Amino acid sequence: MYNRLREVRTDKGISLAKLSDELKKKENLNISADALAKYEREVREPKLSTWNALAHYFQVSITYIQGLSNVRQPENVNLSQLSTRELENIQQERLYAQCKQLRKLFLTTNESDLPDKEFQQIDEEFKKIERSIINNDRTDSSSVETMLFILNGVFIAFVSSRHCNRNAGNITEKLLDDVLELYNDDGSLKK
Repeated sequence: MYNRLREVRTDKGISLAKLSDELKKKENLNISADALAKYEREVREPKLSTWNALAHYFQVSITYIQGLSNVRQPENVNLSQLSTRELENIQQERLYAQCKQLRKLFLTTNESDLPDKEFQQIDEEFKKIERSIINNDRTDSSSVETMLFILNGVFIAFVSSRHCNRNAGNITEKLLDDVLELYNDDGSLKK
């Protein structure tokens, strides 16, 4: 499984140099055409923030552009026709659904090498996140959304690694490291 950066770029009909210029203007991302070429050839791995900017620019999901999912854009909502309140409700519902789905996928039964106590602590953290979303706690909503997005990528990469994809294990480790960067030393989410 390979990333789809070249595919989405050629679909849009732009060169690496043009993409570099467009990313500077539209995504405030200063990246050279040479670096983009290395990402396409998978010589180098972009940071999560770079994947995010690329996905936003091409209007696809991060997991799609990384080659981990076949779903280009999971949400086909016309955002210009929705009010701010409706957008907040949609975001809250989506975050809650993602959190529940990930908790169900990862934490239904302890089939890992984790001790039961640690497994329960992880389950409790997911429950706290769900409560935070239900209570519409906006103080850490972007961190929660980022964490859920990364964990979704971790799950997809984990499944891919179980199907003998040699790159998926490395991607899983990198995504988990990105999740850890969202937390303060005391275990609370960074704001």
